[in-house]
Amino acid sequence: MEELVPFSPYRSDRQYARLETYRRLGLPDATWAAEQFNLRVHVSTAGPEGAERRAAEVWEAVERLPLQVKDIVRGVIDEVRLDHEDSFPAETLGTWRDATMRINRDWSLIPALRNPGWHRDLGYDLLRATLVHEAGHALVEDPRGGIRLRDSVALIAASGWLPHPLVDPIPYGPVGRQVSTLSAYYLERLRQLDPRWDGDLSLGSPGLPSAQQLDRDVMQEVSTFNRLRTKDRGSLALQGSDQLLRRLRNDDPPHLTHELAAHGLSLEDVDAAVRRRRGISLYAEESISETPAEIFRCIHAPFTRAERSRPALIEGERVLVEPWRTADRAIGARRPALAPERPWEALQLIRRGVGRELGR
Repeated sequence: MEELVPFSPYRSDRQYARLETYRRLGLPDATWAAEQFNLRVHVSTAGPEGAERRAAEVWEAVERLPLQVKDIVRGVIDEVRLDHEDSFPAETLGTWRDATMRINRDWSLIPALRNPGWHRDLGYDLLRATLVHEAGHALVEDPRGGIRLRDSVALIAASGWLPHPLVDPIPYGPVGRQVSTLSAYYLERLRQLDPRWDGDLSLGSPGLPSAQQLDRDVMQEVSTFNRLRTKDRGSLALQGSDQLLRRLRNDDPPHLTHELAAHGLSLEDVDAAVRRRRGISLYAEESISETPAEIFRCIHAPFTRAERSRPALIEGERVLVEPWRTADRAIGARRPALAPERPWEALQLIRRGVGRELGR
């Protein structure tokens, strides 16, 4: 039986007022974000013309986010920055780090989206997917999200990350047939590398190494950036399923068969293990730290969902979504949304001498 996952601690007790209500009162979108989501907001004034309209589209996308994602934005993210395109790496729509979500305010000016053949609705889908993906990072890597390291490792195991069978044959035997046993094995090996990898803590907890170090300790190959910023102490040498398949196909079949037999394995065992679970997306196979956020994205923004990734989606529902649903059912109905403060009305009341009677 799968271990029960604890309630999500970020489930909000209030509904959300509509953005349109604030706009009718003449209040800026940033006021809506601050009052409804407890966000510090920064909107860059640099960059090309039309920034105000594009920023408005970003806030409209935030308003239409799924309820769980809104709760993450309200309870786990402290600041949203809408910055101009030149402050991001090329083709980047958003980032999350240390409780701050940065969104490319000029997302619609990215060359691929400026192409006349690119449908505008698909551009909106990418913006929505970016918001959900970055919220997924906050959910997984911030202690307030409530996702334990053991649950993150389970998502990695369910997404087809495997070592080369000649490097570590154990995931290709009985241990690898269930996500629960495979993830427990990966976590045990992580603790052998560094005892600080506590499965009951979130990646953002002070007692755990960083998410970048998790990439270094789990993946066979990491980016030069991560290699320079993290400690080299060996790794589990895991690879994405597609990358591993390509490497296995390049091996000499007779030699591979002989070496596998020495480990008690056959090509059929390896083929079954590699095809049992696949990555949720190409981006998820670029790094371990992107895998849980991509699973969360595909659950809430499923326009690129692949059926071959069903095990990852099932595990994602269990550890990323079900704790929030359980809390939502247990806590019950939400209180009404906070009404806009309407500062311009307060000013008019004070000018007419009515403010003192209302306690203003």
